[in-house]
Amino acid sequence: MTSRAVAAYGYGSRLFSLAADTKVVQTMFQMNMLHHRCASSRQSSLQHCTTSIVLLLLCIRFHSDAVAGDEAFSLGDSLPVFTKLPAVDGTEWSTRQFSKFEVLIIAFTCNHCPYAVDYEERLNLLNKKYGDTKSRVKLLVINSNHGPRESLERMARRTKQQHFEFTYLKDDDQLVARGLGAIYTPEFFVFDQERRLVYKGALDDATNAAEVKTHYVNDAVAAVLAGTPVNTVEAGARGCSIRFKRRRSVRGTP
Repeated sequence: MTSRAVAAYGYGSRLFSLAADTKVVQTMFQMNMLHHRCASSRQSSLQHCTTSIVLLLLCIRFHSDAVAGDEAFSLGDSLPVFTKLPAVDGTEWSTRQFSKFEVLIIAFTCNHCPYAVDYEERLNLLNKKYGDTKSRVKLLVINSNHGPRESLERMARRTKQQHFEFTYLKDDDQLVARGLGAIYTPEFFVFDQERRLVYKGALDDATNAAEVKTHYVNDAVAAVLAGTPVNTVEAGARGCSIRFKRRRSVRGTP
């Protein structure tokens, strides 16, 4: 492969791995096609054009499973049932274990994303706020990311290093993330006592903790506990895309 082709692959791979919406992927591909249609008809340009298109198609194929969950999860939808999610302390968690809590917060994070790392202390503070044994609120932190740095063993190691106090679970088959349509780390979902979604998105309005003015998750929790409507039901999450496993389809099936 030529150096130009290698550069095209690297550029295309980065773009598509960062894309969190298939419409964005389609638009980017169309723009690339239009750009190369304007290339000269010299053989070298044609070869470069063909190589770029092929590599971009490969990027779409390899990254299409890594941009979003299976279905859109909307306000008022019920929390999908999950069972036996392993935690870093050796316990296992299922949805039935949260029935006593009036509010359930699910946060998606991972070990290495810079955005997720920036929010680790805020996750500890969130757990401290609601972690009392008499609390009416439960915080679950879930790692659905695929990769060697995201193993349960690595999660346990980071928990010890960073003194995490929250319940940290591994969604190895990624069914929870896909079921909720989770895309980013970090990303938050708040459920009422009937386990209907009342808020999803960012924890707050700034990645820099010193600049935070609005606490979306805390505000949503307070509204549910007070029996009042949640004012902000969705705020765009900021972070790294969750790395989903590629799912191979059986030949002859959709």
